Amino acid sequence: MKLLPKLLKRSFLTRYLQEALPVLGDGAYLVVLCQASRTVLGQAGSPPTEDVLFNVGNADAVCDCRQHDTGSESAPPDYHCTCLSLPLHYELDVLGHLVAGYRGSSAGSASGKGPDTGKAFVQHLAQSLEAIIAREMTIRSMAQETLDLYREVALVQSSVVNLNHSMKVRDVVNSLLDQCK
Repeated sequence: MKLLPKLLKRSFLTRYLQEALPVLGDGAYLVVLCQASRTVLGQAGSPPTEDVLFNVGNADAVCDCRQHDTGSESAPPDYHCTCLSLPLHYELDVLGHLVAGYRGSSAGSASGKGPDTGKAFVQHLAQSLEAIIAREMTIRSMAQETLDLYREVALVQSSVVNLNHSMKVRDVVNSLLDQCK
C-alpha cells in the first residue's frame, strides 16, 4: 500500500520536520520513511544513507553504533550515532517510520539534549504525524462518501426524468433497470 506519500506530502513533511529539528539540538536528524515504496518522504538535518535508514527503520527500536556513516569499526573514537525508529500507524497498519537520531563526534551532547531527552519529543512527533495521517484519511473517507451520495442523487434525478415521460408500469420498470446498469 503506497498510501503514505498521498497523505503526507513531501513539501509539508520536510517543512514540518525542519521546524521540529531545533528542539533536538545540534547533530540531530529526522526522517520519515515510507514502508511500502522504501523511499524517504521527508527529512531534516543530515541523516545517514538510505540503506542504513531502512535497516534502522525496520527495527522499531533504538540503535546505537559507530558503523552508520563510515561502514566500518574504524570510526574516530569520539564518533557516535544513535537512532530511534518509531512506526507510523493508521489503525493496525504500519505505513512508515519516523527515524530520529544524532550523529557526529558530539552526537546528542549539544545543549545537554541526548537521546533520552529527545525520546519523548520524538514520540510526540510520531503521534502528531499519526494524527495528521488519521485526519487525512478522514477527509478522504468523507470525500468518497460525498461522491457516492452524489452518484446516487444523479441516478435518482436521471430516473425521475425518464419516469416523467411515461407512467406505464412496464416502462417504469425498464427505465429503472436501464439506470441500474
